[in-house]
Amino acid sequence: MPLRYRLRILDHLSHDTYRPSTVDDLARQMRIRPEDREILESALAQLEAEGKIEIGDDERVRLPLFGAE
Repeated sequence: MPLRYRLRILDHLSHDTYRPSTVDDLARQMRIRPEDREILESALAQLEAEGKIEIGDDERVRLPLFGAE
């Protein structure tokens, strides 16, 4: 199940109109059901650990800067 969310998250964050958002806002934007919130958070943690997304000091979820490693 997290794989499905991982792909949705990356697609959502890649959209031209996306602006860095908190996890709560991201869940609302993606219309995640409350009972699936734990799965979303697990997928976010996996993506962050892999360096595919960043959760900044401002607690906003974003794609890493291009070329940042």
